[in-house]
Parts: sequence; C-alpha cells; structure tokens
Amino acid sequence: MSIIRFLTSKVFFKNLIISIILLILILASVFIGLYFYTNHGKSEIVPDLKGMNELQIKRVLDNQNLRYEIIDSIYTDSVPNGTLWEQVPEAGSKVKKHRKLFLIFNASTRKSVAMPDIRDLSLRQAKTVLESAGLKIGDTIYVPSEFRNLVIGQHFEGKEVEPGKPVVEGSRIDVLVANGLSSEKTMLPDLKGKFYTDAEKLLTGKGLNIGATILADKDLTEDQDKDSLFVLNQKPTSESLVQIGSSITLWLTADTMKLLPDTLNTDTLQNE
Repeated sequence: MSIIRFLTSKVFFKNLIISIILLILILASVFIGLYFYTNHGKSEIVPDLKGMNELQIKRVLDNQNLRYEIIDSIYTDSVPNGTLWEQVPEAGSKVKKHRKLFLIFNASTRKSVAMPDIRDLSLRQAKTVLESAGLKIGDTIYVPSEFRNLVIGQHFEGKEVEPGKPVVEGSRIDVLVANGLSSEKTMLPDLKGKFYTDAEKLLTGKGLNIGATILADKDLTEDQDKDSLFVLNQKPTSESLVQIGSSITLWLTADTMKLLPDTLNTDTLQNE
C-alpha cells in the first residue's frame, strides 16, 4: 500500500514532472549542439581545382574553410606537370565546412619503368603487357620472318630496347610483327667486324632479322650494351642466299683482337 500511496502522491508527480523537464532540456541541448556542430543547412561548393598547383589549391581551399590530402600522383599529358589531375569530391559538390578533399596530382617528372619482354607474343598480348607496365603501343611494323603474327622486335625511339632497360613511363614502344617468309631471296652480307648496330641496319635493309645473339667473351653478361660490341661470326655465313625474312644468328665480342685474321692474330701474340 505504501508504494501505491507514493505513486499517487504529490511528491512523486512533482519529481516526475521535474525529470521530464530535465530530459527535454538535455535532448534539446544535444540537438542544438549537433545543429551548430554539423553546420546544418550550411555547405560549401567544392571549387574546380583541376590544373592548379598545390600552392594555388591551398589558397583557394583556405578561403572556403576546406582541407585537402594528396593521395597519389600519376603522369598524364592532359594537364601541366605538377598540377591537379583529379579531385574527390568533384567540383560543384556541396560539402560541410572543414571537409577534406582528396587530390591526385600530375607528377612533375615522369618516372622510369622496366621494359617488359613482349617478343614472341601476339600483338594483342603485347599491347596488354605494355599497358600494364605503364607504356603505350606505338607503330606496328610488319616485317618478313619465319614466323607469323608474332612480335619479333621492340623498339623505342628508333632503336631496339632490351627487356629490363629503364624506359620513361608513358612512352610509345614500336613493335615489329612477323609477316611470314617471303618467296624472294637475298644475298647475306659479311657482317664480321661490324658494330652490332651497323649489322642490324644492314640486315634490316635487306629484309632480314637478327635471331639469337651469342656472347663470345667470357666476361660479357646478358645485360651488356650490344651497341658497343662487334660481330665475330654469323650463321648462315656471308654470301649465302637466304629467304627475305630469315633470322641471322650473330656471335658478338668486345675483343678487337679476335677480329684479326688468324695468321695476323698469331703473329701479334708471338711478338708480344
């Protein structure tokens, strides 16, 4: 009975009313605080920052009470070097004050990537490999060869580029694609003693290709710059009649003594 009397007493109702009023005041304070904290109904229009450098962007965003964070950089020709390429949120979006924008800049300089090996791949496969490495496919040059529809050469700025060599990201790589052997024949020139690059030009001029290259010196490694090497031997031999498109095997050396006639080489060594 004492509980029922208390629940129906003036003291209980007085305390209940006070509690309800306090609860209402607390909730009102919370909602009003959130209203001002979140700037309800107030927003900033995200400016278009594309093409601006970081200093210009900082000035613009400071004036609009916005912040930014650089999350990545790429290299592209669509905007000047060192300027903004992409922003999130996009220009024209409505955001709260002090919102952080995420920015991707166009790098000031291109970085280098390792040239992949696209030889013996189809043209479609070669394009995929180049793009995954950050490179682009350039001219497609069809040349006679024993094979057909396979990439047999990769050139950068007019010169063959070996796999693993650094190439500027975004560069265009020209590909030489095999088009089968020709029914015509040509005389194979004497390549012995010529620089590798000169031998390559001679063969290309006759519609022939360089096949395997064998290093004849023990101290030479596979990453050796072939442009400084000489042709020591070739297969087929000079003055052979070969089909246009054939591949020629070359033995390369850096030792000019090996290029001397055998008798002269022997005499020289004896005199020493």
